[in-house]
Amino acid sequence: MNKFTIFKASSKDSDNIYHYTKFESAVSILSEKKLWMTNIRYLNDWLEGRYFYEPLFKMIADESGKIGKLDKIYRKCLKNMYVASFSRTPDLLSQYKYYGNICIGFDILGLNDSKNELNNNPTSGFETSSKVNYCASEEYKKVISEFAKDKRLINGVINEDIKSLIEFFCFIGLLKHPGFSEENEYRLCHFWYDPDEVKYRFSGGRRVPYIEFRLLPTTITKIIVGPDSLQNGIAIDLKNFIENKEEFHHIDICCSEIPFIPK
Repeated sequence: MNKFTIFKASSKDSDNIYHYTKFESAVSILSEKKLWMTNIRYLNDWLEGRYFYEPLFKMIADESGKIGKLDKIYRKCLKNMYVASFSRTPDLLSQYKYYGNICIGFDILGLNDSKNELNNNPTSGFETSSKVNYCASEEYKKVISEFAKDKRLINGVINEDIKSLIEFFCFIGLLKHPGFSEENEYRLCHFWYDPDEVKYRFSGGRRVPYIEFRLLPTTITKIIVGPDSLQNGIAIDLKNFIENKEEFHHIDICCSEIPFIPK
């Protein structure tokens, strides 16, 4: 049986972000050339979206019914915000244990090319990608306070000015509890999605809404097979799969050296 190279971090990894998933989902991503972006209300942190908005709500003086108008926009935002989650850290044991034994490397600039070439639909919303901020310090509260005092910005959000909305949405979608900081998360967010074709999957007894993000094949750069008693066999299966797809011949497949066998 062929042995695969062991994953070794390099300077090139700074250009990548990593999506941890199960083998079946990895094959689906490769087959369909699509990522699923999940509605923010169904992510694993049930406080998603509230770390920014709830303090902001308390700081704003309710002039001319601003809070009511802002709240309406905020709730529409949560209903129509979709997220694909990545990590800046490859080959992380906690992520294998929680999400699955496959770590897919994506080129950050390639994701942006995919957005511009395959997903650029201004009638349905707009995408942005950025690292998540973990609200462990008082710094973010200072930023929220400044946001609350900026009447021009608040009025821009209420009047649905695109530039103001993007700033508002980015705070909502990119603040997270510090307990998740080990994930070193990087997100692709689709804001203000007016759903023509929202799809649904079942997970944990819930009907979870998601949308599809189409991928250029060159966006995927590597696949790391995480700790598993069948690790080398899984790597061979993936290698055989991509050998039949010329568009994926550039993908580097390697194995994690973390000595852990899931129970």
